[in-house]
Amino acid sequence: MACCYLVRTRNGIVLIDAGMTTDAGYIFSACEKTFGIHAKIAAILLTHWHNDHSAGAADAAFRANIPVFFNELEYPYFSGDTKRGGAISWVADRIPEFGPFVLFKGLLGNTVPRPVKPTEFVRDGDELLGEFSVIETPGHTNGHTSYFHRPTGALFAGDALAVVGKRLRLMSRFVTPDKSRALKSAIKCLDREVSLICPGHRYPLSDGVDQERARFLKLLNSRNSWPFFG
Repeated sequence: MACCYLVRTRNGIVLIDAGMTTDAGYIFSACEKTFGIHAKIAAILLTHWHNDHSAGAADAAFRANIPVFFNELEYPYFSGDTKRGGAISWVADRIPEFGPFVLFKGLLGNTVPRPVKPTEFVRDGDELLGEFSVIETPGHTNGHTSYFHRPTGALFAGDALAVVGKRLRLMSRFVTPDKSRALKSAIKCLDREVSLICPGHRYPLSDGVDQERARFLKLLNSRNSWPFFG
């Protein structure tokens, strides 16, 4: 349903997005199985506040005292300040953290299940941990942020881009409140040399990246409307 990524860097393992459930235990298990029992998560980079990408951030940060980075415009949602209250929040709190239910949980609750405290806010052009470039990519949310890992050329696009059947796509119009800014963000993401494109859903694009990037950039630059399904 949604992706989170573990990236080995010279400063330790970096987690990008934190999964769909408030229990982050499986993230630590994946880290141990992939990198060994002594591997430690050194930082958490969050693309945006939606539950399917950030539900486990609070638990992961608490368990291992891990620093957390995200855009300041996402803070009202990460802090819980936007919680609606009343019957809607009551329903949202009781929706199970499973599959597509997570999407409805986030839409109804309008905030993360557990507040996430930032270690540092990130802005466009910031350099993080000596290896990541910050790319502000609003549209899906106001403070949506993508991250470019310079040593490997990997772009962690969150929901600024989608990959379906090894083809680049946009997210559905139903989850894209600001389509004009989202279109500019997609172009901004791809306006650099990348070797791997890691979206927030499905699977990364690792084959024929240059050709697919060129094809999609040409399409985006000629587009003046948002496709129905993305």
